[in-house]
Amino acid sequence: MPIHILHHHSDLIILRNTTTHIVLLLLLQLFATGAIGNDLPLDHSSDSYQQVSNYVQKIYLLNEQADKYRNVQPDSTIFFAEKSLQLAEMLGHQEAEIRSLNQLAYAHWRSQNLSTASKFVASSLTKLKTNDAPQLRQQTEKLAKYIDLTEAYIQNGESPN
Repeated sequence: MPIHILHHHSDLIILRNTTTHIVLLLLLQLFATGAIGNDLPLDHSSDSYQQVSNYVQKIYLLNEQADKYRNVQPDSTIFFAEKSLQLAEMLGHQEAEIRSLNQLAYAHWRSQNLSTASKFVASSLTKLKTNDAPQLRQQTEKLAKYIDLTEAYIQNGESPN
């Protein structure tokens, strides 16, 4: 079942599914403790490798959550993909950045925000110039075609559905 995210100071979440409730409460705890956000300091001690490994796991968890809601609730996909993108950029994890950008592009495409979707695809394509990831390249190019096709339908006064 879909979740509804309210954007208040406390980011309240109304949940209908017990399993989702547990996962999202864990994610909220990570956000509340500062483990996920823009201001994540990476210390340069001997534990830094473990710290980076934990952040990469969080990126994958966030992208899994974004993917889970991509066809039913684009706003939730955007929420999780933005958090994932923040972490990926902080770590310089380019493949995770591309995946997050593609999640954002897809969610905006589903929401008919085509210009925003195009910007995310363009960012992905730029990053792909320095990253040899054939599966991500194929996914990004497919998204670009979906967006172009949708724009063509709309310009012709037709429904893209």
